[in-house]
Amino acid sequence: MSKKGNPIIYIGGPGYRYEDFEPLIGSIDEHIKEVLSVLKAENVKGATSNIKMVVDVFNPEKVGAFAKTVDICNGTYYAEMTAGLSYHVWLASRVFETDYDFLPWLKSIKIRDKNLKKSGRKKLIADFAYYLCSYAIILHELSHIYLGHTDFLKSKSSSEVLNEFPDESEIARNDLTVRYAFEAEADRQSIEFLMAFLEGALGKDGMGIHIRFPSRLAVYEFVIYALTSLTALLQQMSLGVKNTVHPDANVRQYIFYSSVIAYLKKRQPDLSNVLETKIPIWAMEAGKKMGILKSHDPFDVMRTALDLAKVDDILKESGVREFQHKMYTSEGMDS
Repeated sequence: MSKKGNPIIYIGGPGYRYEDFEPLIGSIDEHIKEVLSVLKAENVKGATSNIKMVVDVFNPEKVGAFAKTVDICNGTYYAEMTAGLSYHVWLASRVFETDYDFLPWLKSIKIRDKNLKKSGRKKLIADFAYYLCSYAIILHELSHIYLGHTDFLKSKSSSEVLNEFPDESEIARNDLTVRYAFEAEADRQSIEFLMAFLEGALGKDGMGIHIRFPSRLAVYEFVIYALTSLTALLQQMSLGVKNTVHPDANVRQYIFYSSVIAYLKKRQPDLSNVLETKIPIWAMEAGKKMGILKSHDPFDVMRTALDLAKVDDILKESGVREFQHKMYTSEGMDS
């Protein structure tokens, strides 16, 4: 494949098999347990949010993810990501193993873990992208629960499941706008959660534990490219779908990178001052290279931002805020 040429939309190719991916399923289960051990909350009924989230390993041909409320009074919830979806995310992340020069500083990465040196930089960075994107999906489904979306639907709608790939024909027309707002908000919240987990995964110096990035700027440029690979995958998987409740790929990419900026502004303002102008440029470049429609023209990006400004008004008018769970922190409850 030429290093210079047409944009890439890549979710598979010769040489990649499900058998190569299958050993990673166990590590995803471990990641889920880690996430749930940290994210604690109480629902609107004052019950502890007890979430069971699984990867359905028995149906690798099935592609999907969903979240639902089982019992509001008892605080029980269920979320699932299929092995098929996880496998497709893994395939999408293999784009970082190709000869295409996405990250010019890749050769400057140091492999800190001697046991991983045989894997090589490209495979390690591709695997890192896979875990980041898998986390984003897991946290998206959990965000539907924590933000009260599933409780809202359980209480006020005939539909009680928020599915990553729903049959929109079964959703009432007047519910589409609210469901769209739910998806946009879950995307936004999932990335803020993701950034918090990422900081822990980068070690004390913020440059990586198993691999060492050449700079903090390189860390976040990689994050933007990894998340863009996920939106490229979702773009392919949604081709031909009409009246979807999910934002288009370019909109989801914008939500992702604007949420990274929002997190940094709150948690690392000094770093935010440096990155808030760089991240949109990286995102537009990544969108162009990976073929995300309407992602790299500044006017399209501006229209996307203006359209998303309506989401908070829709959420407020829907009444979903009263169902939002209260999150635990080390200092108590944080709404």
